[in-house]
Amino acid sequence: MPFPLIIGGFAHFLFQAVAQTSTKRAGWLAVAIFGTLFMCLPFRWTISPSNWATLGFPDLKVGAGYAVAEAVNEVTPPGGMVLAPTGVAIWLATQPKHPAIVGFRYRHWSPIYAVYGAGEVQQRRAMLEMISGLRGAEQHFDLTVDELERRKIAVVVVPHQLPWRDRMEKALRERGYQLVRDVDTGVDQTYRPGVPLIKFDWAASPAAGIPPGYSVVRLGYSIWSRPDSSPTR
Repeated sequence: MPFPLIIGGFAHFLFQAVAQTSTKRAGWLAVAIFGTLFMCLPFRWTISPSNWATLGFPDLKVGAGYAVAEAVNEVTPPGGMVLAPTGVAIWLATQPKHPAIVGFRYRHWSPIYAVYGAGEVQQRRAMLEMISGLRGAEQHFDLTVDELERRKIAVVVVPHQLPWRDRMEKALRERGYQLVRDVDTGVDQTYRPGVPLIKFDWAASPAAGIPPGYSVVRLGYSIWSRPDSSPTR
């Protein structure tokens, strides 16, 4: 049960108890009850701002990549294919009429395997790992760049924290891609190099501290598009 409802229900019974007593006793009883209740509240209570919580209508339970996915869906031409890191691709797949995606979850390769075979799965997985910044995935850089050309990929999403971001964006410019949007999610998150930034990573909470091997980064993404791209698998 939500915390405000618990407090409201408890207060209802207190007012009933006060109403059933005499006026003089009711005043002292109310002071005693509410004073005791205030003293028993924990220091970091549920709706305290210091607990990163506010009272209001709930937002969508989505990760920082959701807003980026919406932007990608807006700029991708009909029939275009998108190469995006895991943290964006998983939300792009939830968009209505979303474009074709190189890959988004590592356990969802079965349909591609069934139609195109193991070689196609290996190529797509290598591209997804490279753009997601997995440790050691820079070895797939040349393969990914070649596949951008062969597949005529329309949109590429580059994370700002990608270890080889400069190299990737240079390759995109050389192949006719243009920066169409730069998205700052406004979210600070702890990050360990080599691990994709997805919804379930550690939140950058000062109270929780930073786990060993992690650093705090501002999640941001650059969206690159090539207007002359035509649909392909």
